[in-house]
Parts: sequence; structure tokens; C-alpha cells
Amino acid sequence: LIRLLPTMPMLEDSLTRAGFMCRMHLSDPKQSYRGIRLYHHQQLQKDVLYLVQPSERDFPFDTYSYLSAYPHPGQANHLIFQGHSDAQILDQVLEIFSLFQNWEDSIDLLVYRNASLQELCELGSRLLGNPVFIHDDWFVMMAMSKDYAEAMAPEYLMSSNRAFVPRAVVEDFQNDNEYLETYSHHDAQLWSPPGKNQDTLYVNLWDGPMYKGRLLIAKINRDFRPQDYLLAEILTQRSVQLLRRKQLGEEGSHQNMDNIVFDLLQGMQTDASDLSLLLNMLHWQKTDPLLCLRIKTQQQNSSTMTVHLLHSDLFRVFPGSYILLGSHEQCVIINLNTFHSSYEHIHYQLSPLCRDYCLYAGISTPVSGIQELHIGYYQAGAALDHAFRQRNEKWIVSFTECALQ
Repeated sequence: LIRLLPTMPMLEDSLTRAGFMCRMHLSDPKQSYRGIRLYHHQQLQKDVLYLVQPSERDFPFDTYSYLSAYPHPGQANHLIFQGHSDAQILDQVLEIFSLFQNWEDSIDLLVYRNASLQELCELGSRLLGNPVFIHDDWFVMMAMSKDYAEAMAPEYLMSSNRAFVPRAVVEDFQNDNEYLETYSHHDAQLWSPPGKNQDTLYVNLWDGPMYKGRLLIAKINRDFRPQDYLLAEILTQRSVQLLRRKQLGEEGSHQNMDNIVFDLLQGMQTDASDLSLLLNMLHWQKTDPLLCLRIKTQQQNSSTMTVHLLHSDLFRVFPGSYILLGSHEQCVIINLNTFHSSYEHIHYQLSPLCRDYCLYAGISTPVSGIQELHIGYYQAGAALDHAFRQRNEKWIVSFTECALQ
């Protein structure tokens, strides 16, 4: 686990804001510390700070980090204070270490009791002094602090059964190499959107080698501080822990939603409790009529950003549907009892997406309930294959149009 252990820049920033005058020398900005000790010729440790009194001239100032009210020269990380006694320095630094420990304990307590991502965002907002939100790898909002929802929701979120970052926010980044590069980072980074004054601190959610989404802090209430970067990384790591736990279930009895749906699409036997969980999450009934769309790009290679944008648009166009990313294609499962629309209207809504993203799409006939979903999936796949074989101006093909062939 990442620990909330302060570095020298974090200590210097906290001390300065507390009214302490100090001068910092930095040789290793990433070195973190477990605590502070008064130096009295004991065995020294690299991850401990030492308060060195003026009379102590034999301290290895080039090797171990130290604080002092006397200008001892040295090459190791150190802070030199002016106008403060050793007791004042020790008390204030101990208070900073205690504060950091309390923050870490409060975060871990949420994870220990299996809290929601929403609660983690609310706590993060209080600790960071700025709104916190988390979206998944398709820009669908998983959680956001209340202050973010109040300040940004009208601009950034659109009406849907699932809140998501709309295309209007991210479409400018589609061919932006700097933005695409943000997907490669594993630590906290600063992002400054072109033409906007609002900086954002972000950390990608990685589950092993898989990108799962992103935690972001919007700079609205105050400037970012050195400890904010580490706090963001800790919140992100704990978010991944909660996601893993919720996907597996506390006793490992449940698959994640995508795996359950994929099993249904393949016509495999599904555990009754898994199926019940899926239907409850979607607010569907077992016998609701379903329509299946399978969508694939006409081009050999498409950027990760394009795939993300398409997924965001599919949620906007087909709210309340289940959208699954398979092997280089996306599958949309539409519940016809909740999404009241004719085949013609679905075709009409899909057409501009096929044009903008250069897609082929196959549409099934309605199937009677989730247990027949694999039939719709097969039909949509046959229609999609037909579109690829023809490769003409007809980019959307329904199964009824090609069933005889």
C-alpha cells in the first residue's frame, strides 16, 4: 500500500503555511519520512528526520536528512529555521506527521468497512479542499463529491440513467497527442485543458495492466499543494481496492457485470444469483424484450481516444442500455420496455454515429427476455458480417435484411 508519508517539500509547504520561516535544501525530492527524532548520537535511518542542535557538529550532514535552527551546511535534504526554538520546531513537525497519519487512517477506515466510491470522493474533497470525481474507462461517472456535482454538473453532465462526461467536454482531445499521452501515466499528473484556466490533478486507475478509469481533482477552491499529489495517488489506489472487492463480492461469489453479460451473449449457463444481481442493477425484468446492436469500425486501426468517445456517445444516444466492449467491437443491449423507440428511430439515432466514426452496425430482431439474449447477439453478428462482406453505402444492416443470405 502507498503510505501518506511526507516528503521534504510537503513539510516545507506545511511549515510555511503555519508561519514558520525556513530555508530548504533538496537533494532527493522523493524521499519520504516516517517520523522525526532528536539527534543524540543514535543509530541513524534514511527514512527518519533528525532535529540537530547547534552543539552537534558530528552529525553526517551530507548523508541523513535533518532540521536545525542553526545553519549547519550539508548536502542531504534539510530545513534551516530562523527565529524558532528546537521545542517549537519539534512540536510543529510532530503535529504535521500526526495530521498525515490521521488522514491516512480516515481513508483506510472507509476501505476497511467497504464504503462506496461516493464516500471516498466526499472524504477526498474534504482533505484536498477541491472537488473530487471518478469516471471509468468510458467516461461514465462512478462517483463525485457533492461540491463537484453542484459546481460542475450543469456544464459537464447530461441527463441520463447513468451520468457521464459528454462528448462536448472531450471531443477536442480526440487527436490531441498530449491528451492521449495521459493514458500512459501511473502517478499523479497535472492536466491543463487548452484554452481553459482550470487545472486538473489526475491519477489513472490501473488494475494490473488494465486501465479502468481516472480519479480527478478540479482546482476550484484553492491551489494544489505538494501533498495533494500523494493524497490523489492514495485515493486512487484505495478506489481500485474497493472496485475489486465490489466486483468479486465479499466472498468472491459474484462475477463483474461485463462477465455476466458476456456469458449470456455466448448462451452459457449463468448463476441465478449473478443474473438476479445484473437485473437489479439495470432495473430490468427477466422477460423484457431486448434488441441487440453490434458495432465495429470500418478501419483497421482506431485510436483509444476514438473508442472512448464512441462509448460515451452510445450512452448518450441509448440511455438505460447495457453497452459492452468486446474484441474490437461494441455491443449495445436495448431494453424495449424502458427505451420506447421503433426500429426506424433506432436506425435514425445510430446513423450519425456510423457516419462520424466510420462504423458498420448490425441489428437483431427483438428477443423475448434475457435468456434469449444470445439469439439476438448471433443475429446482430450475422448482420454485421453481412455489412462487412458487402462494403457498400449501407452501413447499418438488420438481421431481417440478410437472414436469407
